[in-house]
Amino acid sequence: LLNYRPDPSLTSMPPREFVGPSVGGAKLFPKNAISLFTALGGTGKTTTLLNIAACIAGQREGEWQDIRGGKAIMFFVEEDQTELNRKFGAATHDWPQQQREKAADNLRLVSLVGQDPHLTARVAKGGVKITPLVGQINDYALNFNADLIVMDHLQGFADGDLNASDTATALAMAANMIVAATGAAVVFTAHVNKGQINADTVDAGFTTGNLAFENAARQVTGVIKIPEKEAEGLGLLEADGYMKAVIAKNSYGPAREAMYLHREYVQDFHTVRVRPFKRVITTQTSSLVPRAERLRVQVIDYVAGQPGTTKNKLDKLSGKAGQFKASKNDVRRVVEELLDDKVLRLRTVTSEEKQVLGLQQQVNEILEIVQ
Repeated sequence: LLNYRPDPSLTSMPPREFVGPSVGGAKLFPKNAISLFTALGGTGKTTTLLNIAACIAGQREGEWQDIRGGKAIMFFVEEDQTELNRKFGAATHDWPQQQREKAADNLRLVSLVGQDPHLTARVAKGGVKITPLVGQINDYALNFNADLIVMDHLQGFADGDLNASDTATALAMAANMIVAATGAAVVFTAHVNKGQINADTVDAGFTTGNLAFENAARQVTGVIKIPEKEAEGLGLLEADGYMKAVIAKNSYGPAREAMYLHREYVQDFHTVRVRPFKRVITTQTSSLVPRAERLRVQVIDYVAGQPGTTKNKLDKLSGKAGQFKASKNDVRRVVEELLDDKVLRLRTVTSEEKQVLGLQQQVNEILEIVQ
């Protein structure tokens, strides 16, 4: 037992290592621990984590706050290899080719479609055992020297009812075996508990299934639709493509820290990518700038920060009570000037884009900044 005596000579220790980006005063994905990333189905949790992993692998430090370079390996229950290449392509399509190559070198996307993806298996008399897949994942991660291991998604890796404590406990045991063997940040994506589908905040019990697995996780992050008041504060008239990520539990830093996420459609790959939403604020909109020029800057900033902007949306920002504090005629005049000056352009949208951007079917064109 002397081996387990605490060391009283310590006067300080190095900080905990994290793999993910900063969220306020916290950081995502502690190493040597389990984390959960929870959202409604179809919200974009898989895409979000793939985007973060690609930025880690490509050392793309400017995309997410305080992100560092490293290696990541991701295992997917539902996505085939073609779809994973599509998502990677969308995530990195506008990167320099050298950086895309670096991201590909330091990232592995492993589809388990067609294989048994269970980390646990039920046995006779109600017992649960660990499957050989745990050892295979450990071998892959150790050979690749992975800093981040993503398991997408929680339900697909468990054999049995996740609401049962024995299933959740066995799955947590399997996850901790991966943590102990690799020392990596092990992140499971998961669906939202049915009782939290319309939640406007993230609290304990947000993740589907028995609380045993959520309790085993050292960090739990939940993604929800942006609350209406917060959307208004951010100047978002159409908030369907925007989300809020909240750290509900954090054993190694402050909890309740939050960030905003933005889904954007990538036409060349016919899918979306998710990036951190950064509100565009410019000092040029101060009262020292002539009114006409200030309105031009406001319109440019709005179109740059709000994908899917239409002329009709800009009309709604006019008037004394509107965001632009300008008449509808003035807003329309400025838009036409920007189109003539090749600062803005009108682009036809596809049905897929309309769905992703939350546009009505009668919308045919959107405004974009000319690159």
